Parts: sequence; C-alpha cells; structure tokens
Amino acid sequence: MERIGHDISLIEKDPEQLKRLDAFDDHTFHGTALVGDPTDPDTLRRGGVENCDAVAAVTEEDG
Repeated sequence: MERIGHDISLIEKDPEQLKRLDAFDDHTFHGTALVGDPTDPDTLRRGGVENCDAVAAVTEEDG
C-alpha cells in the first residue's frame, strides 16, 4: 500500500517484529511504526486512526 502512495501506520506489540520491516523486497518502510497494544484507543489515536480511510487488523494466523 505504501508503494502506491498510501500513508501507513503500523502498531505492533513486539518491538522485534518492527525491526523486520525493512527486510522485505528491497523496500524501506517510511510509514509510522508504533510499539503498543493495537486494541488500546490511545495507541490507535497515536497511530492516526481518527484520520484514516481504512483499517486492517491481521494476526499471525492470517499469514
């Protein structure tokens, strides 16, 4: 999504997972990456949920 011009915010509980963002397909992630609980309203606000057009909630099982 970022590659086609969308602003991306990513919220992840595990900071080790965020370190993997730049390891995919020669792409450098330029979005917002936050460590926190993605079910917490304050964390969602920090991620910009109040101004977003879409939300995707995925889990390990969605892979």
